[in-house]
Amino acid sequence: MKKTKMTEKGEVVLTDSPEEARTLQKSIPVIGICTPGQDKSWSGISFLAEDWEDVDDEYAELAYCRYYHLPRVLVCGEWSVVSEQKLVIGGQNFEEQTHTWLIREADKKDAKAFETLYNDDEVKRFLPYPLEKQAQTCKDWEDWIKSLHQYVYPSEEPSMWVLADENDDMIGRIGLEYKEKDEESGIPSGYYLGYAILPKWRKKGLAAKAASRLLKYCFEYWQLKEVYLLCSSENMASVKTALACGFTKMSSIEVPIQNSVFLQDIVEHCLNDRACVSTSLLFLFARKAL
Repeated sequence: MKKTKMTEKGEVVLTDSPEEARTLQKSIPVIGICTPGQDKSWSGISFLAEDWEDVDDEYAELAYCRYYHLPRVLVCGEWSVVSEQKLVIGGQNFEEQTHTWLIREADKKDAKAFETLYNDDEVKRFLPYPLEKQAQTCKDWEDWIKSLHQYVYPSEEPSMWVLADENDDMIGRIGLEYKEKDEESGIPSGYYLGYAILPKWRKKGLAAKAASRLLKYCFEYWQLKEVYLLCSSENMASVKTALACGFTKMSSIEVPIQNSVFLQDIVEHCLNDRACVSTSLLFLFARKAL
């Protein structure tokens, strides 16, 4: 038996025949309906459901996006132009404008924005260690984004994503990275929130709004019990964002800059030849699920 399900992006086929599924998926995204108790091999089929009714719009869209390597949207929200009062111009009252934002997977069109973001002086100032070279070409970023869609996003685990505006243009980067426990510094193992915002979008409260909504999604969808955050003691904007998102400061950690662990997953860095002996004071924050 075969059915077709339409998503906002396109068509997905549902079938209870493994042979048909393997043939169809050569040209179209497929979800196999593997009813429990049936002796059928579904090897090679990435998306499966036990019943036809189990395939909701979100699951069908996920299958479609994975098949075509398209960025998937995780969460959306709204924000208003920063103004506590109405502006009175020419005798007319102008209300605050409401805009939308979304958190989605990275797309190759974001390559230039990533290059701009990580060449920004404010971002480079708080990178975890001195770099021999920071600039990456757009092609490098496109290859990196392609690798995310091939090896990272299909795992359906917490990752790093893009924060975009209502026009789907990149605002910054936000997400979670898993870090192992560091006995020397006392940094616990767990998922760590990270974010970096493009200059034109800073000081609008967007990072805090998006991070709060993303944390809610992570606590509910992945059932995380606690999320951590590391930031430089000098990065007061990041400290304010952490507090606004409900994080509580746990400790201060002094580590050699070259061993600092926050944001180190962004790109493949090259350290300077000379040994780095300076240290960085990091604040460790934690936020528990409600």
